[in-house]
Amino acid sequence: PGEKVLQAAKRELKEETGYRARNWKKLASFYVSPGYVAEKMTIFVAAGLVEGEARPMEDERIECRWFSARELQQMIQAGKLIDAKTILGFLLWRQRRGRIK
Repeated sequence: PGEKVLQAAKRELKEETGYRARNWKKLASFYVSPGYVAEKMTIFVAAGLVEGEARPMEDERIECRWFSARELQQMIQAGKLIDAKTILGFLLWRQRRGRIK
């Protein structure tokens, strides 16, 4: 199951952003809404990015934007960024960034 999740993450990154990554590290796996659904998410850190052409599905409307760590922190504190998986990923990345290569 772990390799399938990683392959799906690689495919989604390429489809939705056009980027490929040379290095991948699992950051966390968690249940989105335990007790309600069995959906499990996994967050990866993708590094060594190589730009390419995005090919999202027809019904996907995706706008890629870059933010600094400081900007993300400010958005979380101001309540402008309220997506739980993004907040969790950012906070864990920030906590562990010195150990992730």
